[in-house]
Amino acid sequence: MKRFSIVAIVVFALLSTSQAAETISDAFKNGKWEGRIRMQYFLTDWDDNSATGKNGDDASGFAIGGSILYKTASYHGFTLGSGLYTTQNAFNITDPEDGVTATTSKDLFLRDAGSKYAEGFTTLAQLYMGYDFARTKTKTGRFLTTNPWVTPNDTKMIPIAVEGIEIVSNDLLNTTIQFNYTQKIKERGMSYFDGMATTGDTPTQILNHYAGKNNPDLFILGAKNRSIDNLELQAWGMHWDNLVDQAMIEANYATEIGDVIIGFGGRYIKQSDIGAGDIILPQANNNDSNNKIDGSLWALKTTINIGNSRVLIATSHTSNDADIIAPWRGFPTNGYTRSKTQTDWNAGTTSYKAQLDYDWGNYVEGLSTVLSYSKYDRDESKKPYQSMTNRGFGNGDTNQWNLDVIQKLSGNFDGVELKARFMDQDNKPTALYPKETSNREMRLEANYRFQGETMKKIIVATLLILGLNGSLFADKLTVFAASSTKLAMQEIVSEFQKLNPNDEIVVTYSATGKAYAQFSNGLDYDIFLAADTTYPAKIVSDGNAISEPQTYAMGVVALFSHDEELLKEGLEVIKSDKIKHLSIANPRLAPYGVAALEILKNYGLEEGAKDKLVLGDNIAQSVQFVDSGAAEVGLVAFSLIKSTKKPSEYQLIDLSKYSPMKQAFVLTKYAKDKPLAKKFGDFLLLDFAQNSFEKYGFGKAK
Repeated sequence: MKRFSIVAIVVFALLSTSQAAETISDAFKNGKWEGRIRMQYFLTDWDDNSATGKNGDDASGFAIGGSILYKTASYHGFTLGSGLYTTQNAFNITDPEDGVTATTSKDLFLRDAGSKYAEGFTTLAQLYMGYDFARTKTKTGRFLTTNPWVTPNDTKMIPIAVEGIEIVSNDLLNTTIQFNYTQKIKERGMSYFDGMATTGDTPTQILNHYAGKNNPDLFILGAKNRSIDNLELQAWGMHWDNLVDQAMIEANYATEIGDVIIGFGGRYIKQSDIGAGDIILPQANNNDSNNKIDGSLWALKTTINIGNSRVLIATSHTSNDADIIAPWRGFPTNGYTRSKTQTDWNAGTTSYKAQLDYDWGNYVEGLSTVLSYSKYDRDESKKPYQSMTNRGFGNGDTNQWNLDVIQKLSGNFDGVELKARFMDQDNKPTALYPKETSNREMRLEANYRFQGETMKKIIVATLLILGLNGSLFADKLTVFAASSTKLAMQEIVSEFQKLNPNDEIVVTYSATGKAYAQFSNGLDYDIFLAADTTYPAKIVSDGNAISEPQTYAMGVVALFSHDEELLKEGLEVIKSDKIKHLSIANPRLAPYGVAALEILKNYGLEEGAKDKLVLGDNIAQSVQFVDSGAAEVGLVAFSLIKSTKKPSEYQLIDLSKYSPMKQAFVLTKYAKDKPLAKKFGDFLLLDFAQNSFEKYGFGKAK
């Protein structure tokens, strides 16, 4: 079958859509720009420099570069995106001789065939066409992608990019489905795209086998589901034509015990040989038991979040059968036992890791640290399939310490992030490789990300030089909103976007307690709209907010039923045999559930209702239970039924029978560099939003 060019499709799309000049012009005019300036300095101190195979000084490198990203506004669902990246040997500080013993610092500079260490380069790593419909997003062309096998691995100057097709759909309830078809890849130190079997992490025999030939394509399909409270399930499959199949399943669960959030995670990968073994010949070349690469890997972890700290304890094990094939920087043990420079998915490896993350914001604004210790217990008789980083030397067991210090600046230096990363790696020699490969590494990095007014000034100046016109700038905001606000928020967001047509507001509705647990485990909401004031206050006390909580509405509770005769008896009907089920929100997850229990207690109905309670994961589900007939009546948020039900189907509960339900929002740490977040927060307190909240059944903020 004739192979097609992904980039050719994008170019064709550009030409074909350019017919509607005015509309396309608006799409480009209203596009979004983002910029980044970054600097990195690497130093590797070897115990024995000759262990690298070359006798030279300790490796070092200093680079300055950055990126400019642009994405058009949507035109009938279509967008175009691009990303230009550069890295340069600033002021020629780095000499080619500085890289004689280099391993990790090679990716600071150009690694194309024939290039020398310390050469800078510029590359157009992203050029794609997007098409969005419903809650599905697609990309075709060159872009950055993240899945269990391929990641940007953006820890050096220029990230990894791929050429292919990506589809990400959220159309199924609580489910994300992702599909990737990938033809080519551009590594961090490469200026061009090449086949999937050309990376530095490709097993050596496979790389040699496909040299000068068409490389096999890569197919990846996966799904994430969050239907069960506090539980995320994942299932993925990878097919690399004529070489290997892999299947991965993963589960992550988090629960809140007082002020502590405990998480548990597990991952299992099964690898099936469909041709790679015949090329690698692992029995002859790598001391495996046969020439098949069938194998497996499992990993387990526990996380504990207490205040400003997070503790990770993890372990993993790769079966003795084969190395896990992982050529595209999607590390099989990432998030579990993998540490900087390490590959712990070689056959027979058992790994352990302990890590402490701490946010020092209560003492020094913007300061955080990550300290970890890892131990890798390897089968010394095995030789790795590929030369991934330091494991490529064939060393044995490793003990490694890592310390990262991150400082995010504010005020006049808002948008600047400084990092200092230190590693002490103790590698044990083996009979296969008796040299001492232990080393210490230091990485210093400065990042400045900018958009909005700052980006506008930089881009307009650049465009004026090029004789082009400036553009307007857009931003994206991720918002959590309590389920009780959904109807009002849909109207408020719609109005806000009319006033800010270039900006994107993505809102997730759920139970407040559940969302807090997800946020505490890394889900990056810019704004958190709770159904109470407790959780916003927790976010502030955790050091994860940039504003104080602000009340945006007062919650109101109503008794709801489709049986109007039942409602004539009011709350007393709950005592009756006519009522088998009473729907409320789960009080562990939703403030409206807490209010419902308080109402029952104050009316003296707590005991009689105890065996009739049906708990919804959130207050919206409590309404659904009544709508479906699963419950005859419910104590629900008035805001979810005022505009959708008949007045004869509900009764308001006396406000004196439950504590005032102040509902507050807070701007989180993720909104720090997003002026749009403050703008939207202010909008929530203006007349339009306040009138909308009142229209749908809330009391106005007091």
